Amino acid sequence: MTSQGRRSAHWAAAIATVLCGVAFAARVWALGGAALSFDEAVDLRYGTLPIAEMLTTLAARGIHPPLHYFWLHGIVAVAGTTEFAARFANVVVGVLVVPLTYALGREAFAGDERAAVATLAVGAPAAALAVVSPFLLYYAQETRMYSTAVCLAALALVLFLRAVRRGGTWPWVWYALALAGMLYTQYLSVFLIPAFFVGALLAGWPVLRRWLLAALGAAALYVAWLPSMVGQFLYLLRNPDYYPDRLSTSGVLASVLAGFGGSESFALGMLIFVALLAGLVWTMGWGWRTAQPVAARLLVTLLAALLPTVSTAVLASLMPKFATRYAIVAAPAVFVSLATLAFLALWGRGRRAQLAYGVVLAAALLIVGWRGWDAAQGGWFGQEDSRRMAQYLSERARPDDSIVLVEDAPDALRYYYRGQTPWTGMHVGFDFERGAQALNEFLATRPERAWLVLWHHEFADPTGMVIAELARRSKGAPFVRNNIAGYSLMRYELDDWSPVAALPTPQQSLDTRFEDALTLVGADRLDDEGRTVRWILYWQALRQLDRQYSVALQFRAPDGQIRLTHDQSPSTPYLQTQNFPPGKTVRGLTEVELPADLAPGRYDVDVLVWDIAAQHNLSVVDPTNQPIGIAARLGQVEVAAATTNK
Repeated sequence: MTSQGRRSAHWAAAIATVLCGVAFAARVWALGGAALSFDEAVDLRYGTLPIAEMLTTLAARGIHPPLHYFWLHGIVAVAGTTEFAARFANVVVGVLVVPLTYALGREAFAGDERAAVATLAVGAPAAALAVVSPFLLYYAQETRMYSTAVCLAALALVLFLRAVRRGGTWPWVWYALALAGMLYTQYLSVFLIPAFFVGALLAGWPVLRRWLLAALGAAALYVAWLPSMVGQFLYLLRNPDYYPDRLSTSGVLASVLAGFGGSESFALGMLIFVALLAGLVWTMGWGWRTAQPVAARLLVTLLAALLPTVSTAVLASLMPKFATRYAIVAAPAVFVSLATLAFLALWGRGRRAQLAYGVVLAAALLIVGWRGWDAAQGGWFGQEDSRRMAQYLSERARPDDSIVLVEDAPDALRYYYRGQTPWTGMHVGFDFERGAQALNEFLATRPERAWLVLWHHEFADPTGMVIAELARRSKGAPFVRNNIAGYSLMRYELDDWSPVAALPTPQQSLDTRFEDALTLVGADRLDDEGRTVRWILYWQALRQLDRQYSVALQFRAPDGQIRLTHDQSPSTPYLQTQNFPPGKTVRGLTEVELPADLAPGRYDVDVLVWDIAAQHNLSVVDPTNQPIGIAARLGQVEVAAATTNK
């Protein structure tokens, strides 16, 4: 090694040490401050189970592979189950992402005449971005598997490039182990494998043969988990927590790429995508002809950045369950790719270009680091405050009350709750028979006060069945508490414990068909709450709908003038009509607040259906499909004069 090489190695070691120290400090700064989220509480429960029971539970009800849970199990067995201890497992692997990102940047130029300067000019900035990225920082402060997944993915990528460059048996053995570990941690890390295949293919048959052997070795290690993986997928199909709404592929892609730096800017995300794509084209063209070894390694890194993000975007558009973290394994490759492309474009063009390169990197670090400072203090993502929710119920719910969880997700409540009130969980979905059975078991205990905890209820109870049936059986309007992050709490004073029917016969039969889209089956008139008038409307989709419709209730005075219009979704605000199961009747609780200046008197109330895309009302049709108007008469409402408190 030359003297310049030794100096570069010393600088590299010093910089990597400092970056790791900063990364560790940032990740433990407020580690125990935020409450455990629902997902964290579930993972902690899995991690505290005996190993055999953990594997059985994960296979039956989990949706992730087991490796991270083994790691979490070991940490909490030693350090305990406090928030700090449970999250510390991810701090360790989160810090390791930093030197791995540095190593990835160094590996891109290994053996090149620019290796010494590129190690510092590419590896160090990319690793610094990994330190301050609020995205990576946040997931290094969770109990979940995403930080472990990105660590193992970065390790596999570094080991692959090193094995291709050095050859030999042991580098490929270590790569195979890292590849298996990556797949044992997060399923979507499989999107990295095509990048490895392309890199091995371009390196020629000897390398491709070794890669195939390493891949087969990883598959052999993974085959034991395949039956459990199939079981998890079947469980997810039986219990989906997504609906077939359309998600924009470009929007998801931009969200992922911008999110790595803590931004929500669509323009920034697409700019990064265009830069990576342009780098890919350059690498396969001019760059391949002029600097093939560097170009080959850069090509693999670019594919490792693009394939997981693009594949995640396409998958989310087909099966719309999406969060930026699903593509987290691409983050180190994105940082290294951007730094490498900027280095290749600017560094060799004189001092001004080098100065511009430094300014660009400094600006990027400053902007991303500003958001990273928020993440270090626990303030980047909005996260449900299960601690405060449980404390509120512990202090206010009486032992003879009852708590209903919608979603059926008690782990976070169980971790923090110190009260004596019993709770029950409900997941209705569109299985109204199961929902009615759960509600009837709850009502059989005849509680006078029911506390409803809403968390992800758009998945657990998309039609609002639980709220509608408790509203039907309560006296007075529910008490509502909405300022606890991630949760809504409602308290009902019950005076009716009659059984709930899965598909009740409406009090008022309407059977009004709006073209070939929706039928208003009927309605139940509920008691008014002050100046709030209430109905439960029953709707049925006549086919699989391809657009969103809204409903308008119009209050028409005796002179024929419309005095009040109330607009809402036919069912709940979060259930779009595209997701109505065809032929199945769904509820829709409608509550209309009467304004104080609405004149007293008797009003006819009509129901209209609005086609949002076409911007017109649907026609009401007779049995021969002939239009007979645009409104269905719901009934009449007597409006009294508003009282004024003085």
